[in-house]
Amino acid sequence: MTMKRVGERLLPSIAYGDAMGLPTETMSASEIAGRYGRLDHLIPPLHNPYYPGNFPAGTTSDDTQLSVAVAEGLLAADGFDIDAQAEAHLSAYHAITKTKNYKGEWSVRGWGGSTTASMERMAAGMSPLESGEPEGAGNGILMKMAPLVYWQVARQIDEPTRRQQYDELTTMTHDSEIARACTRLHGEVTHWLLEHPDASLDAFRTKALDVLASEPNADPKGRIERAMRFPVTSLTQLVGRYAIGHANGRYGFFVPSTVAMTYDVLVAARGDYTTAVNYAVNLGGDTDSIASIAGTMANAHASGEFVTPTGFEQVQDYERLTRLSHEFAQRALQNS
Repeated sequence: MTMKRVGERLLPSIAYGDAMGLPTETMSASEIAGRYGRLDHLIPPLHNPYYPGNFPAGTTSDDTQLSVAVAEGLLAADGFDIDAQAEAHLSAYHAITKTKNYKGEWSVRGWGGSTTASMERMAAGMSPLESGEPEGAGNGILMKMAPLVYWQVARQIDEPTRRQQYDELTTMTHDSEIARACTRLHGEVTHWLLEHPDASLDAFRTKALDVLASEPNADPKGRIERAMRFPVTSLTQLVGRYAIGHANGRYGFFVPSTVAMTYDVLVAARGDYTTAVNYAVNLGGDTDSIASIAGTMANAHASGEFVTPTGFEQVQDYERLTRLSHEFAQRALQNS
């Protein structure tokens, strides 16, 4: 029942974190505090530079869209197949209307540069094994990994195969060793968390450090190691660690920073879903990605039995995401 419940809440848990964080994306912690105080409920993304216009509270972005694409690719192939993943990603890409971004350039709203460039290459006929952005090091992979890792746990996929799948999915959009190393790290840590939902957060920190030791390229500045060796216990301490000295809000987008901030948030929140999302939303930087990833990990830590925050069912396409999550969990677990 544990894995089934986690799977049934997989996509909604991502979507809520995404929707909560979208209004504060690219803001600094001090800007968020000055504008909203302590944000703890869904609001419209009125000040998000990637979402100009009148979007309602609960609007989701690429974090949810790409996670859905991974899930749909797994369902289409009944397992991991890079061509099925490419097709699902391209379908999502073409379904979203292109708009002018805050730089005046036409783009798919909210999608990262590396992911967008890779989609254009695949649309032109390039193999997904070769389409990744050279040296791409954004967090476009981490935000969508949860469905893949869930499927791997449910289907009892062995570690060498898991790592190959991480690398293929990463290289499709981000062709850099640092991106692949962070994907392998996060994949294996999340895999362990799904298999050990009752483990303490101290055990989680130990596991993260153990996996990190085998993936030193994932942490060139030592931020992930610092987060796990020296945990903090409050939003104030998180802000002091990440936001101080970065007044422009441009933190958390570089993939090692995303890992460090997400794991730090999860531990500081003591694994509680609502607290983790709220910490991420008010921390600043890439708030929607940090909140959606941390929320997914909190879902796993709680065996899917977390208390839903107010507004959880008000996120964009909630019913569709719930139906897809139920189908996804059922299919993933059918041979277990």
